[in-house]
Amino acid sequence: MGEYWYLALLPIVYIAAITAISRGEVHGGDKKILLGSVGLYSLVIGSILLLMTLPQINGVYTIPFLVLFCYLIFPPLFKAISSLKPLDVRLAVKAGIMALILLDATIAAGFAGWWYGLIVLALFPLSRLLARVFAVT
Repeated sequence: MGEYWYLALLPIVYIAAITAISRGEVHGGDKKILLGSVGLYSLVIGSILLLMTLPQINGVYTIPFLVLFCYLIFPPLFKAISSLKPLDVRLAVKAGIMALILLDATIAAGFAGWWYGLIVLALFPLSRLLARVFAVT
């Protein structure tokens, strides 16, 4: 179990990116910070792609979850980068927070199989429902 200690760094880097984005929720985004977050998101995705080279990881199971993860995080972030408006930044933060479940599902699918990834992904609709009731950002 201790041999995979580095997996703990993925959510830490990812949450650091979301935290950096959130600095612009009230007064608008800073393009440099938002672009830096793109870099951190890319670092997380690149790390997952690198993990797929391990013999313990099944990349075939990982790719669909990773594609969905990218689909959820990048469009709102790119919109926030182009507009720098507080509402767009807030939506990018919300998308990043909600997609954390997809990050976990991606890792679960790679290590344990697609079925485990789907089990984690099953939490996503519940989180979207709860996001309507409670403020996410």
